[in-house]
Amino acid sequence: MEVYSNEVFSCCRYEPFCNREASDKCSSELNPQLPTGSPDYTVCYVECVHRAMGYISDDGAVEVAKYVQFLERYDKGYQMVVGSAVKYCASIQDDIRRDVELMETKCNAFALLFHVCVAQLTLKSCPADRWLKGEICDKVKMGITPSQRKRLNRIIRAQAWKIATCCKQELFLDSGMLSSCFKTTDAEFPDNKLESVVCAFDCIYRDMGFLEQEYDINVEKLNACQAAHEDAYKETFANAVDHCPDDQGGDGAGGRNRVNGVQLVRGKFHACIATHVMKNCPAERWDGGRLCDRVKNGAPICDE
Repeated sequence: MEVYSNEVFSCCRYEPFCNREASDKCSSELNPQLPTGSPDYTVCYVECVHRAMGYISDDGAVEVAKYVQFLERYDKGYQMVVGSAVKYCASIQDDIRRDVELMETKCNAFALLFHVCVAQLTLKSCPADRWLKGEICDKVKMGITPSQRKRLNRIIRAQAWKIATCCKQELFLDSGMLSSCFKTTDAEFPDNKLESVVCAFDCIYRDMGFLEQEYDINVEKLNACQAAHEDAYKETFANAVDHCPDDQGGDGAGGRNRVNGVQLVRGKFHACIATHVMKNCPAERWDGGRLCDRVKNGAPICDE
């Protein structure tokens, strides 16, 4: 059953639904608060991205025009199919909200279920040049009964949750100290979440001794926090620490990597570690399903 469900999910070649800027922003905000392998992370990430992209307004309404505008970068056939799906799902958003009321999640699951609705309808009307030929996909293309469609809906919805648990990662920031840092920065920046998050990262990295002088990572202390885990995971984590600073350092053009004089680099560094560990997850910590393997091989979530 898992093999079939994963093949159904991959019958249509989807495109990223957000840009890299929104993805990085949401990863930076969520990584210090939630394990990247948890279902809540997926719910919160999708909600954050939808708001960052303007797909959901402050009052919770779906902004169809914003979503359709982002689709303009893709071919006309794909634009039409996904655009129609977005418009239909927006027309039943009240029904989706009623489903959300039954779900106990850390963040509002509306964006996730809305995204699943769009994915389902896109699958149903997938352009021919984006359709994967195969026994299972051909059966889906020929049509399914209402009871089979209901089952397919459950399958696709389950995939969004499964991606979040592909690799079992360990938290390495002290939760008590992190909470204290966020209380301090939230009080200092009550009206600016980005500033609060950036400064909270700087705070926790300094309090735990991971940050020395101005912006130098203490690699030895950072790796030492994984001492209790198996060698394969420690090596993967250490490789991530070695890999990430090269990509995340520097102020960038015009000081764009600073907020109120504090570098954004800590948040980006933290997000980079989580992503690198996911991509190089030790075999014993990796869910070997086909969907997770697609993630590991670079299946897109957001635009580069």
